[in-house]
Amino acid sequence: MNRARDMRPKKPSRRFTEGDVVGNHYRVLRLIAAGGMAEVYEVIDQRTGLRWALKTPNDRYANNRRVVARMVREAKSLSMINDPSLVRVFDAGEHDGHFFMVMEYIDGCPLKTLAEERALPLGVVLSLIRQVCLAVHVLHQLGHVHRDIKPDNIMILENADGAWHLAKLIDLGIAKIADFSTTSGGLPMGTVNYMAPEQICGDKVDARTDIFPIGLILYELIARCHPHEINSRPASRGEWAQRQLNYKPAPLIEIIPTIHPSVSEMVERAMAKKAEDRFKSAAELAETID
Repeated sequence: MNRARDMRPKKPSRRFTEGDVVGNHYRVLRLIAAGGMAEVYEVIDQRTGLRWALKTPNDRYANNRRVVARMVREAKSLSMINDPSLVRVFDAGEHDGHFFMVMEYIDGCPLKTLAEERALPLGVVLSLIRQVCLAVHVLHQLGHVHRDIKPDNIMILENADGAWHLAKLIDLGIAKIADFSTTSGGLPMGTVNYMAPEQICGDKVDARTDIFPIGLILYELIARCHPHEINSRPASRGEWAQRQLNYKPAPLIEIIPTIHPSVSEMVERAMAKKAEDRFKSAAELAETID
């Protein structure tokens, strides 16, 4: 007798579960996030009692030698960075043959979530993005291009009354991998709705590639809408890519007539389709914000 096939979607398998001990020291408390290439867990170091974030490639990439090799090299480079606006990497190793890295645990809120909850004052937006620019500049000085800057990858720490804000850029290790990975549709791995045109086309990327998504985020935080979905939301990654390549958003001053023209011009320059028309560096953009 034929049995009915179970058509319910399968839950994605997880590398670790609560209580697992990784690398002999790190006890898993919970899964924090599971993305397209990696899983991130909150862990506690049983030697010190300190909490950390542990990242490991997911099942799809765990045995991909090129992915793991790049992640290893990235962890080594980033472990030498000590900047308040960049997540720090403290340890790395293997567990049951699978690579992992141990990073600073950030008890904060993703910028995406914070912005969805409430409108942020322009002064706060500019302060946060300036911090992001300075963090990105540190990466660029070390020869890294982030390639996946988006509101989900910016963590915000604030006190109870929101009187101060600190931005931290995360997901530094996985971003470097995206330059050689493509999807079945031929697009680079990553978040296409924050991807620069040259990255979408597979052309050479440099520091100016990271300026483009910063401009998009600035626009989105101020207008409270992604510049490429003002009229309608793209239905697919391919449609997102086409808008990134060909669609010129309305200047902010047309959306918000009360905004200072210099802010609108700054955002428009950061979002320029051609890299040579953008700010030359994240530091230059930070200086313009000042």
